[in-house]
Amino acid sequence: MAAIKPHLAQEGETTELQSRYWECSGSGSALNGLGDDGETCPAPEEIAQEAHAELMNVAWIRQALIEKMSDRKIWIQYDVDGTPSIAISKPVTGPAWNPSAGSRATTILGWTTKMGAPSFSLPAGAPSMGGACPGAIAGQSITPREGREGPARRVLKVLKEYPGDNEKADGVHITKTVCEFCYAEGGQYATSGVQNAQIMRYAWAKRAVEKKADGRFVRQGHQDNVSEFYSVMLDAIERADYVPHEEPAHFTTQRFFRIHDSGDFFSSEYFSEWKKITLYFHHKVGGEGLTFNEDGSIATEGTGHPHPVWFWAPSRVWATKMVTLIAESNEVYGDNFAIRPSAYHINQYGPFIPGWAAPSTVYEHKHKPEGQGKAFDWDCRAYAVEKGPSCRGAKSNPKGKAKGAVGCRECWLNPTSAVNYTLHL
Repeated sequence: MAAIKPHLAQEGETTELQSRYWECSGSGSALNGLGDDGETCPAPEEIAQEAHAELMNVAWIRQALIEKMSDRKIWIQYDVDGTPSIAISKPVTGPAWNPSAGSRATTILGWTTKMGAPSFSLPAGAPSMGGACPGAIAGQSITPREGREGPARRVLKVLKEYPGDNEKADGVHITKTVCEFCYAEGGQYATSGVQNAQIMRYAWAKRAVEKKADGRFVRQGHQDNVSEFYSVMLDAIERADYVPHEEPAHFTTQRFFRIHDSGDFFSSEYFSEWKKITLYFHHKVGGEGLTFNEDGSIATEGTGHPHPVWFWAPSRVWATKMVTLIAESNEVYGDNFAIRPSAYHINQYGPFIPGWAAPSTVYEHKHKPEGQGKAFDWDCRAYAVEKGPSCRGAKSNPKGKAKGAVGCRECWLNPTSAVNYTLHL
């Protein structure tokens, strides 16, 4: 699940038209201020057309790559140090209008500089454009209007069901949805090189969650009925490069992982595998000795992982039928797995769903006073760091255990705190 482009994008990725739109839209209602309050404001139709064109460009690149990849074999290979990667039988080059050299292999994990953490990245966006975000269907113009109507009704139902001022929500407005301006479908993410790696991961992940691990993938001390995805991801996360970016001292031995800097939980089976992975790295019940029943529940607890990992996943699958599955899964041993429901629109509450962590939002500077203390408790400080945006360099929440120390992990460690990511232009 990616965030809106002006928030997490690199400098210069926001177009002039989009910058003008966000600068002057938002007068009046947070949902109905659609940019018609001044001569210099682009019309909603104009901004929607540009956003739609960007999404179409990514969809075309993906389609070209997927077609070329359809006859390739994909498998897992291990480096000499035990780190797994994804290999393909023949390199896939990008289309003529967005070429890439092609590669025979790609890493399973990436590194997010802003968050200072390893991550797992899939194609963002609605399934209709080859994306792994089922919750984005109602919020992207690339999905035909008739295909958005049912999901949009579900979004509205969830927003009205849970606390906050979401009773003001009156539908899904494409020109204000976060997904329509997703940073993971523009800029560097839109290049065929990045898309190729994400598509390879997605193709492997869909197969691996359904496939039992063979002898190569069964970790010592574990039962042999786990999936290939579970077993390979344990190796990848265990061997991720945490050391060069050492955490501030007040985090002691904690390690942090971002699930989906791009993409989302694309199926209930896929989510269930991630739940088991987070349990393996749990500080109390994980590690050696942990086994699972066929339904994914714990059969025997482990002795506790000696180097635990805390996971954070922002998600919009609350707009799908997976909302209940996630709520129930975190009732027990969910303290190292913060799944935050992400707001659907700019300047709107995220749903406060029992069993989930508190939501995340995206507010413009001028609208933050309306949401502070209601829609969100903590305003992300990563962009207030002088030497480049970084969670590690940002001040932590003074209400937390770190008491305002340098180094913030609010999104991971404080599931009761709703977080805002200010809309940066």
